[in-house]
Amino acid sequence: KKKTLPHELQANIVDVMPNVPVMRKIINPNDKTGLEITLFQFQTCPFCCKVRSFLDFSGLSYNVVEVDAVLRQSIKWSKNSKKVPIVLVKSKDGKYVQLNDSSLIISTLASMLVDIKSDVQDLVKFYPVSTFTDVYGTVHDIANKYFIMFQDKKPKEDKEFFTEERKWRNWADSHLVHLISPNVYRNYAEARETFEWFSECGQWSQYFPEWERNLMVHAGTAAMYLISKRLKKKHQLDDDVRSHLYEA
Repeated sequence: KKKTLPHELQANIVDVMPNVPVMRKIINPNDKTGLEITLFQFQTCPFCCKVRSFLDFSGLSYNVVEVDAVLRQSIKWSKNSKKVPIVLVKSKDGKYVQLNDSSLIISTLASMLVDIKSDVQDLVKFYPVSTFTDVYGTVHDIANKYFIMFQDKKPKEDKEFFTEERKWRNWADSHLVHLISPNVYRNYAEARETFEWFSECGQWSQYFPEWERNLMVHAGTAAMYLISKRLKKKHQLDDDVRSHLYEA
């Protein structure tokens, strides 16, 4: 059974910027948009990497907050999502719009770049949420999340271009990403090696105290090793999980 929910489920209004430390500022001197964007992320999360790639490709400046992968203290202010990536965009009234879901984030920001005078609070209304229940529990789906909203602007590309773009964006979310965890957490030793790499790549020793870094590595290793086995079963992958990745 499907029920349409208000857009506030995937986009929430935050009155003031949360009091959390910004780890990095990515500054593009050619960015003339005036957008104020803050990304809450795990450095190696594939969904976060996707958002960063879009931000960098689009030439946008943005702030980065690295989130503790276990305690997630820097996103405790978030009421409607405890998953990264989360992006806060300053709206025209001075408040911040919280965007959840990597594909929604990309589509919303891309729509803003079509018409920089548009307000993020208006654009999120084009992406209503539906919720339904399947064998795995409650599932939320965001309508139009692969669509860029041109409104009265005429796109430079033809219809086939955007059809192809939506096809591959959907494929990355619905197929490719599900192959990653079973491949990088094939056994406990690989899972531990992966989290040590996460620590190095995410500069956890620099941003978090030693006890917190160790907790993230050990707890994360155990959790993701177990989750990868569940994902392998859920998506009906063979024991040779590499073959699925090569095929993709």
